[in-house]
Amino acid sequence: MTNVSANGFDKGSLGYQLRSLARYTVYLLVLAAIFGAYHHLNLPLHRVPDGMREVVAMITGRMFPPDWAYAPEHLFEPFIETFAMASVGTVFGIILSVPLAWLASANMTPSYKILYPLSRFFLVVTRSVHEIIWALFFVAVFGFGPIAGMIVLTLNFIGFAGKLLAENVEAADMRPVEAIRAAGGGRMKQMILGVYPQVRPVWIGIFIYGWDIVLRASFILGIVGAGGVGVQLIDSIESLYYHRTGIILIIIVSIVTLSELLSIHVRKRVI
Repeated sequence: MTNVSANGFDKGSLGYQLRSLARYTVYLLVLAAIFGAYHHLNLPLHRVPDGMREVVAMITGRMFPPDWAYAPEHLFEPFIETFAMASVGTVFGIILSVPLAWLASANMTPSYKILYPLSRFFLVVTRSVHEIIWALFFVAVFGFGPIAGMIVLTLNFIGFAGKLLAENVEAADMRPVEAIRAAGGGRMKQMILGVYPQVRPVWIGIFIYGWDIVLRASFILGIVGAGGVGVQLIDSIESLYYHRTGIILIIIVSIVTLSELLSIHVRKRVI
């Protein structure tokens, strides 16, 4: 009977025992953190059954039947505006995230000491702040309307995609890059001819998935005045017009579902 672990260490050795001890210590720390968080939050779990019954009652009693007559006259233009914001935000996000990914990749950045940390810091900032917070800020700067929403969605795309694009560049095989460099090719040629053919399939998948994320985010920006259908959504909730809320949610779910199906189709055709 073998006494060797799956990773090649002797199970009786001191190194294997220390690794096992460290692994189980991490497990215990994670469990302790979970129980500590639960205790700190003091969650009233006894209220969950009543809350779920209230959710079912609201959907079946207050939102049903949906106000279908409300949609053609009041929702067409807001949904078009939402879709336009998501599209423009995605396009601008792609345009900006690609060079940022180049600057933020440790193996390809033109300036490791200056541009690399600045690009990484920018990606961290865009990813750290929630889109609602960004929307509140840009609405205060630009006023109510879709321009604030478009900027927020662009930042949302960059925060999601920029890091993933840069990590794919860092994982690329550098041998083609070194061959181009040895032949006298500059950094632009190294990136376009040496790296991009390797990362292209993954990048396209990230762009498509980023569109899904931006589209979902665009539906709620109107809650804080950044344009789109969120204005009608928050107005129907605050006015207790739950039949209108029901039709808005049905349309949102339908659009997101169609977007998901389209994304799957495009990924299969392109990747």
